[in-house]
Amino acid sequence: SKCNFIGRIIGPAGMSVKQLESDTGCHILIRGRGSVKDPRKEQRLRGQPGWDHLEEPLHVLVTAVDHNHIVYV
Repeated sequence: SKCNFIGRIIGPAGMSVKQLESDTGCHILIRGRGSVKDPRKEQRLRGQPGWDHLEEPLHVLVTAVDHNHIVYV
């Protein structure tokens, strides 16, 4: 069976993703085809600068900063 992992991550009113970000200190982004709620808006954005990810399969991008290994110049 298929699992709606995006819905599970976002949660009601985006509370799950906000809680995950708060608990872990990371930043969570839903990217790829289907990541924009309105299909017509996604179609308009496709090919625009900064929206290249819309050509990729739906995925989650998790980013974090390791403050112990930051180099200050």
